[in-house]
Amino acid sequence: MTGVLTLCQCLTVVPLFLILGYILYRGAPQVDLNLFAHRPAPPGEPGGGLGHAMLGSLIIVGLASAVAVPVGILAAVFLTEYRTSRMTAPVRFLTELLGGVPSIVIGIYAYSMVIYPPWAAHSYGFSAWAAVFALGVMMLPVVVRTTEESLRLVPDSIRQASYALSATRAQTSMRVLLPAALPAITTGVLLAMGRIAGETAPLLLTARGSVFWPSSLGEKMATLPYYIYQYSQSPYPTEQRLAWGGAAVLLVFVVLLYVGIRVLAGRRGVAASRAD
Repeated sequence: MTGVLTLCQCLTVVPLFLILGYILYRGAPQVDLNLFAHRPAPPGEPGGGLGHAMLGSLIIVGLASAVAVPVGILAAVFLTEYRTSRMTAPVRFLTELLGGVPSIVIGIYAYSMVIYPPWAAHSYGFSAWAAVFALGVMMLPVVVRTTEESLRLVPDSIRQASYALSATRAQTSMRVLLPAALPAITTGVLLAMGRIAGETAPLLLTARGSVFWPSSLGEKMATLPYYIYQYSQSPYPTEQRLAWGGAAVLLVFVVLLYVGIRVLAGRRGVAASRAD
């Protein structure tokens, strides 16, 4: 059985590192200061970068996280601590259903609700707000599931001790359970952020792309996955190199985001447990 598990681990890890290694092998030589500081050059001309797309991705992912994370955490607290409510089953069902919806469908939904809503006589046009809405919807099921599982792992004795000190259910949830489950919740939030950071399909139907630096959330906004998708199909070698460089930057960003903040959250959790 040990041999079987070792083989399964190799079948999982080896292809992963081959993919990551190939992306870094092709993309790392293309990463320089111009990639971060400049906009794309005209087709066929050398130079240029994807700085405006990186900034646009940071803005959209940050706003989507700021909207989805509080909603997802509160929904998970409701599912965990208010199990007797009649709304628990419908909320859990909708969350599980939303987690299985393809990203392109969420993009179409965002398009139909934000860009061209059925009650409007005209289209509002592609915008960053539509992308924030789509990516926020994608984040919700991941945040809800991971937070709910994290709260269930907290020993029931901690809840009982809080109730014994006359704390209300809301106080117990916000001041006792959430801090105790913070490292695991942080991991779930980072996984959700990493997932939406590389999504392309919803961005094609919402934010689209732009050759300008981000200036307004009500207009088109460039994003890194969008330009990686576009330039990977380009016949120009310069744009292909930018696509590889952008893919390497996106990969390193997601890995550093997960590793760095996960370590920081773990240290905080250990410090909090020692203080208690």
